[in-house]
Amino acid sequence: QPYYGITSELGTDEIDSAFFANNYGEIMAYLGDDAQNMTMTPFAISHKWDEENKKAIVEPGIAATSKKPGNDRIKKGMTHGGSALKATHTGDYNTMAEHEAMYAYTQKNGVEMIGDPWEVFTGTGENGTPVTVDVYYPVTDPADAGEPIEPEMTE
Repeated sequence: QPYYGITSELGTDEIDSAFFANNYGEIMAYLGDDAQNMTMTPFAISHKWDEENKKAIVEPGIAATSKKPGNDRIKKGMTHGGSALKATHTGDYNTMAEHEAMYAYTQKNGVEMIGDPWEVFTGTGENGTPVTVDVYYPVTDPADAGEPIEPEMTE
């Protein structure tokens, strides 16, 4: 699906509800009337996550049908269109356990990641912060890896 996103390099401690709200607001303003053509809830692609240096490259995005080409800041792209692993997180926005479990799953099962993971915000709290987040990892077809071995979730 076509989407519009803003890619930012920032500190991991700067990724909060205000960061997402500002970026989604800017994208919606750019789309104007086409914002009503959203094809899914807002999402964010994690292009890079460097826990050691507390840096990330994140792209908040909105999938929408529009003929607008994007601009210097807001890029038009296409969402992933193949197999993906999915985990759902409910609660305060901290999806680290889901990311760790899915990474462990790929390692234990010989499933190769073929792109950057993304999160889809499917529910919000009182102040607009996500409380339900679907986390996706684009992968080769898991059926090619044989019988899956379940990852262990840590709390």
